[in-house]
Amino acid sequence: MERATITLNNYQLEWIKWVALIAMVIDHIDWVVFQRSLVWPTLIGRIAFPLFLFIILYRLFEDPSKSKGYIKSLLIWLPIAEIAHQWAAFSITGELSQKLSIFTTLLLAVLAFHYLTKNNPLSFIMTILIASVSIFLEDWTSYGTTAIFIATMGLIFIRDFSDCLIRAGVISAGILLILASQINDYTTFVIFMASAMFFPVILFSLNKKIHRMPKWFFYGFYPIHLIALSLATI
Repeated sequence: MERATITLNNYQLEWIKWVALIAMVIDHIDWVVFQRSLVWPTLIGRIAFPLFLFIILYRLFEDPSKSKGYIKSLLIWLPIAEIAHQWAAFSITGELSQKLSIFTTLLLAVLAFHYLTKNNPLSFIMTILIASVSIFLEDWTSYGTTAIFIATMGLIFIRDFSDCLIRAGVISAGILLILASQINDYTTFVIFMASAMFFPVILFSLNKKIHRMPKWFFYGFYPIHLIALSLATI
């Protein structure tokens, strides 16, 4: 008997996109405008990247042939996103950021997925190469590429689970692994970890109708909103 997999409809995926975008904006307002003087926006912002990663990898599980399209789109938008990211950092400190934008990390994740799902010697070599590049760039990538491989492998693993609660728990654990590396204060992390337990409920309950987000908006919102925030601080 074929095992069940995580099944989300287009409405649920669109809501997850909007939750991720809103969380990212809240985090970046605190970064650019308030210069990390507040704690709660950072905590909210930590959920944005795992959600972006989840959306992309879920779509790739639906149709692995889309990986080349995602790689192409990320390569096109990556330099634009990087310019916006560095501009925002410069507007705050007068110096360029030592961290690259999340587009670099997402690109590595999609590349990892692309080769992990293929079963041939060349793909194995490419996976090792991507892992080596990720390790080399660890100090310069946002969220750490180690978490990317944990998330990628975790999502592949999830496809073999048939119980919804187990799948939700694995998703939460993967997200917490990513978030844990970003929160230094132990008390803050414990509080946030407790609130993150509600994530699976939110993930599977968002089902109200919503218009599909244009592709250009999904990729372009990152640089556009960073440029807007940077201009607002002048």
